[in-house]
Amino acid sequence: MTRFIILRRCIVETKTVAITMGDPAGIGPEIIVKALS
Repeated sequence: MTRFIILRRCIVETKTVAITMGDPAGIGPEIIVKALS
């Protein structure tokens, strides 16, 4: 039972972030990679 509660808490606390990269040939993807690293 405790294991289920801990797993559920981790799922609830996880946040989703969406980032648009714009033109795939531009500088957007490079900036996203540096920001996430």
